[in-house]
Amino acid sequence: MPKIPDNKARLEVVVSKELKKALIELIYSKYKTVHRGVLSAEVESALWDWIHRHAHTHTENKANPIDHPSRHEKIIRIKQWLISHGFSYQFTDTAFKQAVVEALGYSDPRTIKKYLELGTRLGYWKKLNDKVYELL
Repeated sequence: MPKIPDNKARLEVVVSKELKKALIELIYSKYKTVHRGVLSAEVESALWDWIHRHAHTHTENKANPIDHPSRHEKIIRIKQWLISHGFSYQFTDTAFKQAVVEALGYSDPRTIKKYLELGTRLGYWKKLNDKVYELL
């Protein structure tokens, strides 16, 4: 069983066979494979979407980046792009720049740096050295 990063927790649920099949088929159609981490990323994205749609807006803390669904969703899209392009464990800063350009359409170096730092702060990846990061 893979090691779970400190900022993550195992969540086991029981769902209908139809739901599981539909989820796997959707992920496969989207990525042409079901890489390690893609299922977790997709389920986490769906759960955050559900939480944000049902949370009371007057209790949101706007200073916390994870409370801002568009930023969180963008980080998930970047991670999904990296995984679907073979960066299942580590990626370089060059690959990250390409992921931001292709997944989000942003090419400004300041914006790319912002998302790299945000993903690190939120625990989606960690910096190994100046050029290499590890997906968590």
